[in-house]
Amino acid sequence: MMTTSRTYGIDDINYLVKAGAESHVFFNHVGYLQEPSNAAYLSASMDINFEVLDRRSRIVIGGKQIAEDDTTVRSGFYWNEFYWLTEFDGFDVTLGKAKQYWGIMETRNLVDVINTTDYLQGYNSTEKLAQNMFKVGIPSGSSQLDLYLLEGGEPRQFYEQATRFEPLEVADTPRYSAQTSHSDMDLAARYWYYDDNLEIAFTLFKGTTRTPLIIEEESRNVPYYYEIFQQGLELLFVDDRTLYKLEAVSVKGDGDDDDFVGASLGVEYAISRFFRKSDLTLVGEYHLDDKDERSAMVSFDDYVMLGGLMSFNDVYLSTFRVGVTFLRDDLDHYFYTLEGDIGLHEKVRLKVSGTFAGSETIPAYIENEDNPKAQPLEFIYLALEYAF
Repeated sequence: MMTTSRTYGIDDINYLVKAGAESHVFFNHVGYLQEPSNAAYLSASMDINFEVLDRRSRIVIGGKQIAEDDTTVRSGFYWNEFYWLTEFDGFDVTLGKAKQYWGIMETRNLVDVINTTDYLQGYNSTEKLAQNMFKVGIPSGSSQLDLYLLEGGEPRQFYEQATRFEPLEVADTPRYSAQTSHSDMDLAARYWYYDDNLEIAFTLFKGTTRTPLIIEEESRNVPYYYEIFQQGLELLFVDDRTLYKLEAVSVKGDGDDDDFVGASLGVEYAISRFFRKSDLTLVGEYHLDDKDERSAMVSFDDYVMLGGLMSFNDVYLSTFRVGVTFLRDDLDHYFYTLEGDIGLHEKVRLKVSGTFAGSETIPAYIENEDNPKAQPLEFIYLALEYAF
């Protein structure tokens, strides 16, 4: 993307402004489910970098506008990000509504806990809700320590009527355990280190879970939040063209049945100049977890993902990824995913992702007593972005 630069005295200001539109295209009809109109968004963002008193600073402002109707959960406009980052001698500070991404896997990231995932855009969504935070980053040679103070967690939002993205009707009245509440402050830390072919990260989190349990209360489904202490590990090792990955997590909840452990193993193999100047990376991942069946998080226990990532190495750095995810001991238990980030012009990018189901007993399928034949949740997500 192009950036515009202006100089005002001693302050060097660079800014990037983006505007975009995004929507979902569905390929099948499910009679008893409503199609949420807020599958369509308009977005705008501004990324400003400047220097004041010899200190580099950055302000990121981004918002989204969504269509509204009877299925709409959140307001028509909301802040996607709004934070200020300033570099000091030996550390940097981030303050505001920001997003953080932990983890190294393609299919899912067990250790990723800072932000709430925005499942209003699908069960396998990678979109996040912005989190109010105060973060201090302390780099030191080949390592970095990040410390977080978080203003509670953004509650996961549900549709109160069954929709394609959320077939389970859940009331918008969250419940909290005696040890936690929405206003509690959360603490987190991540230590990252690399040396030649090895990267390793340790993470800690203490606060309100971002993935509630769904419990029944007075004949309604309600989300139930509780306090957790989470320990995470990310390990990456490179051996020539092969990359080995491990992600593991241990979660201790404040209840007898709230504990959770999980692990993901992955391997990638890079093939240079697979087609003309494009590079191909073959990817394989295996997932294990013992997540409570009442959890709002989709379990991938005993699932395998096989796929490939094509990097076109064009002037716009376009990429395209496809994969198939299946149950290890049942090859009829699978679904496909695709994801692309394509540069159409120096100022225009097209982002596309999709889910295509292949069997009737996986999370991509929706079952309902009024419709005994399960229906696939198949769609394409399209986003067009323009940089000024």
